[in-house]
Amino acid sequence: MRDGAEDYEVVAKGRGARHRARREAPTYLPELRPRQRTWLQAWARTHQSTRSREALYKAHADLDLEEADALVDKLLHAGWVSLRETLQRGVWLWQSLQWRDLPALQQQLGLPTAQAQASDQTDWQDTMNAWLERLPEHHPLRAGVLDALADLSANRVPYRRKQERGALLRSACLWFDENQSGHRRDFALWARNDTKSITDTEWDWLDQHLGLAELSIQTFTPMVWLSGPLCLQWGHHSLDLGLLDHQAIPVHQLGSTTAIQCDASPTYWLIENRASFERQARLHRDKVVIWMSGRPTHAWLKAMGHLLDQAPGSALISADLDPSGLAIVMAACQPWRRRQLPWRMHDMSVPLLHAARPWPLGPHDHLLLETLLAAADMPADVKALAQAMRDSGRKAEQEGWL
Repeated sequence: MRDGAEDYEVVAKGRGARHRARREAPTYLPELRPRQRTWLQAWARTHQSTRSREALYKAHADLDLEEADALVDKLLHAGWVSLRETLQRGVWLWQSLQWRDLPALQQQLGLPTAQAQASDQTDWQDTMNAWLERLPEHHPLRAGVLDALADLSANRVPYRRKQERGALLRSACLWFDENQSGHRRDFALWARNDTKSITDTEWDWLDQHLGLAELSIQTFTPMVWLSGPLCLQWGHHSLDLGLLDHQAIPVHQLGSTTAIQCDASPTYWLIENRASFERQARLHRDKVVIWMSGRPTHAWLKAMGHLLDQAPGSALISADLDPSGLAIVMAACQPWRRRQLPWRMHDMSVPLLHAARPWPLGPHDHLLLETLLAAADMPADVKALAQAMRDSGRKAEQEGWL
């Protein structure tokens, strides 16, 4: 049954213009072809009440004029739009449409309404504000966080992007608080469980506001710096670490050796401070001295495990006498603990803490100490050092004595 003229309300706007709409309110979504539904979803996604023909049609490279006009005609007949038309060479052509019940149409298409989006935006803002309140006032990243949140709070930023980048921001701060370091892929895997999940635009945004260097996120291939009486073998090829003061080896290649030769069970000495590492590597040729660049990454720990599987030995671990240093110790020891190999802190003790040049603990230090002391598997000497830091309110840097 075809619609009659009485089914429409036509308001003349002069001799060559009119406004036309169906008298009945919209109740159902007409049957649409797949492409028509895709176009309609794109048109209704924004919350503009009026859209011009030119703007709607230019937005789609695959748009077929005849099929698009048929879509608009279906929407008119179903009551979803009213049309502003002009008379051209005896034919009425529509120039713009006005949605008659956009929220209802959006719900039928599975799109968020303006009211739902406003509610989501409010919830997101409340969540970020609550997180910001828990971030210490003197946190090293706080200024960058405030700058990033100001950027995200702009109305022009889509809600989905706010969600994704807000979560990325929280992950970056947690990565920093846990003293993590590593390659971009390490952070992407840590934050989103996928090494390729962070786009170039997101990396640029993160670098702009927080700084990748400040986060200890490396752009280049991660390396392991080490020295000592080991000869690493890859098939028929070998590398004698004893020839030079120290070597830098790509972490993935260190983890792929086929054999390791050594005269006796090696002693591994893990050192956090770079200057101390280089000094001790020259002085102690009998030990395998390894530099720890901040908190060990998953790839670094995996490489250490590979070394121990081929050349098992005990470990000495030396880090800064501060809460971050203790966190590094508890992370770096894991390959030895899993293999039930002996390890201990070296040149890290309560007497040395009290004798060294003191630095006051900051808010982040106190939070980290509470987290460390709550761990059930902390060895007694590490726990005693953590308690001494908390009680004295002081910390020290490794380079001052090692």
